Amino acid sequence: MDTTNSQMEFLGKGALVDTPDSRDYLAGPILASTPPIDWNSPTILPTPPLWNQNASDACVSAAWSYYHWQLKNKVFSKRDCFARIFQRYGAYIRDGGLTLIKIGQQTEIELPDPEFPSMVNMRDRTGLNDVLALDDRELDSFSLMNSIDDCAKSVRDYKGCVFGVVGTNEGWSDQSNPKPPTGAPPIDAGSRPELWGHALYVFGYHSHDGQKCIIARSSWSQIDHHIKENYFKTGYTFNPWTLIPREGETMTNSLVVKNGTEWGIYDPATSEDGLITLMRNRGIVVPLTPEGKLDWTKLNPDKQLV
Repeated sequence: MDTTNSQMEFLGKGALVDTPDSRDYLAGPILASTPPIDWNSPTILPTPPLWNQNASDACVSAAWSYYHWQLKNKVFSKRDCFARIFQRYGAYIRDGGLTLIKIGQQTEIELPDPEFPSMVNMRDRTGLNDVLALDDRELDSFSLMNSIDDCAKSVRDYKGCVFGVVGTNEGWSDQSNPKPPTGAPPIDAGSRPELWGHALYVFGYHSHDGQKCIIARSSWSQIDHHIKENYFKTGYTFNPWTLIPREGETMTNSLVVKNGTEWGIYDPATSEDGLITLMRNRGIVVPLTPEGKLDWTKLNPDKQLV
């Protein structure tokens, strides 16, 4: 669907590039050991019901709420998430995922969203209730490599991811087939005022026009955005994050600790030798028994296994 540049101008955005943080849990070592994506076998998950952010800057909370819907089949309150993470403008993608694992999220029934979302009413904390949000906490959030392959693997293995795109009104006038900005990053909107950042939820992948392509939903319209590999290669995508659900997860949490801060994830499909290799690749000193097996009692002195 084609829209004019002036129409794009009135669509809300609001995704901010995360500041680097050494405490982020990285999915790369796990995904590197999983099978590659078969791009000739399309995979599309159910499409979340649309929420229109109007002129608000709440796209990050919308994208995480779509992802949460995919996991729980509940419509969640976008204000519950955004009112906890907003900045002077917009929000960081990382913060939305951390909110879902630390606090949870109220449903739309528990905390209805404004009929006409704005930059003011989406920041209103009236009615936020941590007790009601708690039953919809997720287990963990992990940062992905900024690659189309990792985004596709997140769809296959974890029911999707949330990530950001830098765009221009002109490049997104055809929302179904957006084009990246021209010229090289940086993606600092202050130096290039025509650029904006928007958060999307990825729920599918396929091959499109001979390119790898992910399928994403935004908080603008019913149109699915087909974002091709060339968009990623330009450097105008940022900060993909995926969730480990608390219920029905395919992984068990073994809390591998490095410098008291880093967690690792143990996949039951991975052999113990494979886990030892992953730990060593990440620079973790592996505690072993005299028989050369993992000494599980030393992986996390405080909590052992959970």
